[in-house]
Amino acid sequence: MKFSSLRFYERGAPGRRDIEAFAFFDNGYGAFVAQGPNFPYSDPRDDTYEIYVLEALVPHPTGRKGDSELTFDTPVADEVLGNLTRDDVERVLGEIAALPPRSVTFGPLEREATFSISMYDSDLIESNAREDYGRRRRSTVFNREEVLEAGLATIDGDITEAGWDELRDDEATLEKNSLAWLRRKFKNVRDEGRGRARDARDLVGTFSFDAHDLEEAELVQLGIDERIDMIDGSYGDLNSTVWTGVGEFGANILGGQINFEVEPDVRAEIEETLDRSPSRAGQRRGWRSVWR
Repeated sequence: MKFSSLRFYERGAPGRRDIEAFAFFDNGYGAFVAQGPNFPYSDPRDDTYEIYVLEALVPHPTGRKGDSELTFDTPVADEVLGNLTRDDVERVLGEIAALPPRSVTFGPLEREATFSISMYDSDLIESNAREDYGRRRRSTVFNREEVLEAGLATIDGDITEAGWDELRDDEATLEKNSLAWLRRKFKNVRDEGRGRARDARDLVGTFSFDAHDLEEAELVQLGIDERIDMIDGSYGDLNSTVWTGVGEFGANILGGQINFEVEPDVRAEIEETLDRSPSRAGQRRGWRSVWR
């Protein structure tokens, strides 16, 4: 395979961008080729690269997350190959392509998780209303007069009975939109009501996900370790759709999140899947170059 056949794409934050490419062969193996500041055994200044040998997890991998995993058990290499010139890259790709064929039998690994959808508590909602709509408000909202005229809040920012009625409707919409988001991301999403929630206000349920799929594993891990946030887009993309149909009054003072839980053995399977990421595996193993 020629170096010029590799299709590189950029990844990373401005100022620390890497270039990365995948190559797969009919024998069930592949390669991940990278150069940039996050790959220490490469150097853009002298145009050198790192290569990681991959095993395909699906019959026709494309480089999408979950298509392959790292392997250190081939005659080509037992660790990362670094400081490679373009000619070196072509030679290694040829060696990988010449490996004896392997059978690709990995498939989806369906596992179950629980979810809880929680909203801001009433104290926080009331505090937000006073800050946005009260006499001593700390923020500027463009709909204050409309909210006061509609009788949703008092001039001091206290939420009226009519205001709470509208907010409860908005919370129901947020829950509905959160369930819709879950159904777009996962399978077999089941709403089980509020009966066994630690907080009786939380909406709980279960869903299925593929523990071998890196995107799904990363998302589930985020919901376990942190949250899927309705406002902060750095915690998943729920915020991009969850506010559809919510009134402006509610959109200014409501909020919430989704959290996940799994059994310990499923958590271990998620960790194994996340370890397939080349950057994470490199940190874990403390790789060194075998090319001098």
